[in-house]
Amino acid sequence: MPATTNVKRGTQSGGIARRAFTLIELLVVIAIIAILAGMLLPALSKAKGKGKAIQCLNGIKQMAVAFHVYAADSDDRLIFCWITPSASPPLGPYDTLSYGAINGQSLLGRYLGGIKSYMCPAYDPKAAPPSVAVTTYGINWLWASQYRVNPYLGILGMGPGTFYDPPPGPGGMSSAYGGTFSGSDHVAFRGSSVVHPAERVLSFDVKVSGTPYMPTTASANYFFTDNTLDGDRNNLANYPAADPWRAPNIGLQHDNRTMMSFIDGHAESVPKNSPITYAAAAINDAFWNLGQ
Repeated sequence: MPATTNVKRGTQSGGIARRAFTLIELLVVIAIIAILAGMLLPALSKAKGKGKAIQCLNGIKQMAVAFHVYAADSDDRLIFCWITPSASPPLGPYDTLSYGAINGQSLLGRYLGGIKSYMCPAYDPKAAPPSVAVTTYGINWLWASQYRVNPYLGILGMGPGTFYDPPPGPGGMSSAYGGTFSGSDHVAFRGSSVVHPAERVLSFDVKVSGTPYMPTTASANYFFTDNTLDGDRNNLANYPAADPWRAPNIGLQHDNRTMMSFIDGHAESVPKNSPITYAAAAINDAFWNLGQ
């Protein structure tokens, strides 16, 4: 009889055994993958957040560069913050189209790279992006910029909620601390008149891009109620319910930090509990007031 070769079940002709994973082994592999993913994803998310912070800091820095080029082209006159309808904006008194859009960051548009220059990469992606509200005098005036400029850059441009000198009330700062805006003539603060420019805020992340107001730390403390008893000056619930905009409109999109540039042109990441932002000790505008 011819010789026969016995082939065991589950083996290849080469004699190498093939064995499928058991259910338990498969579940163990899946569990290990899930654990590794759980360990890696937070690290990846943190790295992504740092990347956005670097992008934002660069955007803030570019705004500071544009600010200095503007001043050099304007006989050392600085940009203003924003003007109210009652301050005779370029389209005329009480023009609702320009309300909140006539602002200093718009004046820098010719030195920047378009709408994207006004967008923080960490800002809520569901929010309406910055857009041009109206164009006059060759300037695209922007709504909802995700960056703001120091409200002391212009007196009539500061709007309600800025530091009252003295006493607290409906008045505003004297013209010694900033510029004025009357019709189409802007009489601005001079760069050479800024006291300690390396310490004075220029631009920063915004918390609510659709709110035109930018109360400073001093004026915010005047309206701070601490209704929740948490002492948090970033919490809108700690301000009058009818006027939540009384809180400083400073964003904290970057791990409880805001990116800020300063009048001298440098930029840095500033923590939430800084006297420039939301610290309990921030009861004056020492880092904002250009003339003191």
